[in-house]
Amino acid sequence: MPRPLRSPIPAPVLETERLVIAPAQSRDADELEALFHDPRVHRYLPYERRIESGHTFVERARRGVREGSAYRFVGRGRDSGEFVVSIGVFAIDRWDRSGELGYAVARSHWRRGYATEATTAVVDWSFRRLGLHRVEAVVQRGNRPSERVLERLGFRPEGRLRDAVVSARGFNDLSVYGLLADEWPPSARRRGVNLSGAARRTG
Repeated sequence: MPRPLRSPIPAPVLETERLVIAPAQSRDADELEALFHDPRVHRYLPYERRIESGHTFVERARRGVREGSAYRFVGRGRDSGEFVVSIGVFAIDRWDRSGELGYAVARSHWRRGYATEATTAVVDWSFRRLGLHRVEAVVQRGNRPSERVLERLGFRPEGRLRDAVVSARGFNDLSVYGLLADEWPPSARRRGVNLSGAARRTG
């Protein structure tokens, strides 16, 4: 029988070619709140995120690390220090060794490949260091850019949940995607994902 995850481990700092991905902290609160409250972004986010303050999100992120139930990060430009992306793996089940992936990119950095770069690093860490067996993601109907990110990493569509979430426009469907540890990284390599710099430094 597979063993459960070990005790909570410290949240790492991950470096990619263009990003430093560090645990969410107080200095990120205002930018996180601006991201989540941006109408172009939050239309595909859970309702609670659209009304949550940045400081509440950071406190919840810290609690998740202490409990080993969630690791939430902020990705900033390596050279500029600009806020680029919020990303995390959460709803971690230590017995089933599973977790859910979520991410949102600041609008000023859309269409530059940052979502793929950040998710590659976090998924790689989740399998190789955290020890997850399965990572899943749910995407609201209409969010095709997010689906393309998951497909590049090798996530497989596993079904649709009808009217499962309240969106900015009313009830919406969720598409479920899943990826297993033994499918990583070959499936990602076949899709042209750059793993060489996925996590240059952890700490």
